[in-house]
Amino acid sequence: MPQDFDPRENLTGENNDRFDSLDLDRLLDGLDAEEYESGATQKFTSTGHTPEIMEEDYQEAPAKESHSDHGKRHLHSAGAKRRRPRRTGCAGAILYAVFVIALSCVLATGAWVVANDVLALSKEDMKATVVIDKDDSIDDIADKLKEAGIIEQKAAFKFYANFADAQEKIEPGEYTLNSNSDYYAIVNGLSTQEGLGDVVRLSFPEGFTLDEIFLRLEENEICTAEKLRQTAATYKFDYAFLEGLPYGDYHRLEGYLFPDTYDFYENESPESVISRFLRNFNSKYGEQLVAATEAQGFTVQEVVIIASMIEKEAGGPDERTSIASVIFNRLDADMRLQIDATVVYALGEDYTGTISYEDLEVDSPYNTYQNYGLPAGPICSPGLSSIKAAITPKDTNYYYYALGTDGYHRFFNDADSFNAFVNSDEYGG
Repeated sequence: MPQDFDPRENLTGENNDRFDSLDLDRLLDGLDAEEYESGATQKFTSTGHTPEIMEEDYQEAPAKESHSDHGKRHLHSAGAKRRRPRRTGCAGAILYAVFVIALSCVLATGAWVVANDVLALSKEDMKATVVIDKDDSIDDIADKLKEAGIIEQKAAFKFYANFADAQEKIEPGEYTLNSNSDYYAIVNGLSTQEGLGDVVRLSFPEGFTLDEIFLRLEENEICTAEKLRQTAATYKFDYAFLEGLPYGDYHRLEGYLFPDTYDFYENESPESVISRFLRNFNSKYGEQLVAATEAQGFTVQEVVIIASMIEKEAGGPDERTSIASVIFNRLDADMRLQIDATVVYALGEDYTGTISYEDLEVDSPYNTYQNYGLPAGPICSPGLSSIKAAITPKDTNYYYYALGTDGYHRFFNDADSFNAFVNSDEYGG
């Protein structure tokens, strides 16, 4: 909890600023130039301007009337040349034959390329690992197989997959496939996993840390914590909210494994497991929340850091926006946040259940008793309510809060009121 420092007495240290047409189809249709019997030609500019008549090909003259033998009337431009039928001759026939042969070769080559991919007639012998997620469509699967080098023709594979009802056969999981397999073998290979166990449903509450999430997954034989930590530290998960987070430390994903209930497979790959959490976060932190975050001048990372502190400190759902207001008010006043939960996170395995004065001096970028501004990163996985509270804090003059004996916090504007409560019988420690 924030301690008894008056805002007016804490304006030293680093200063922290407040987070305070064009119709292309119609254009293309217009490019079909007409050829008139007079032999006049039209020239179009590349920008689609009005066509110009070439003066050397056409000179304007009054039209005169002529009559055919059958009494029909025709209009011809004076001096216009009649178009004579062209004779291809021997050279033309040869050119046409060459064209037909060349076209046949192209089509034959294309057919061979597709057939080679479908039937694996002469493909390179190479193995690759592919992770299929529960919600992957045939398009997603084709993209992953193409990227891994297992197939070359995505369109051909999708056509075969739809023909063979592959969507009903393919199961999620991690597979090692060979590039010299035909499509039949590939689909079968994606539907019979070796070592993949039963489905396990697990719940992860708001406020769980990354270590607690990984431990629960390991205890239920989904994946080892060691593999999960290594993957979290080094694997490139393609999400905008992770951009800029440095690789090398698995804590980079702290706060982004969204708390929820999930179905996993025993012995599932770490990439697939973590992807479930991140995909859920990306879905929950949707366009509206992203827009609200940007409107407030925040980044998603800043919001998740603040939300994680709210999640750990709040005693009830009604307190979240008030705790958020204390955080922002203290940041505005250049005060240290002095939030106990950040010290607990900084202590890690050294935390004994109580915080001593010595603990408050731990050297860590997460210790908000020693450092100004926000901690180095989130300290847990916040829920949606805490995320929303971090984006829209309550408008108050609160700078302090303390826990009461009833399990809820009291909020104060000044240090004197805060100290008086802490020294009363209502203080819950």
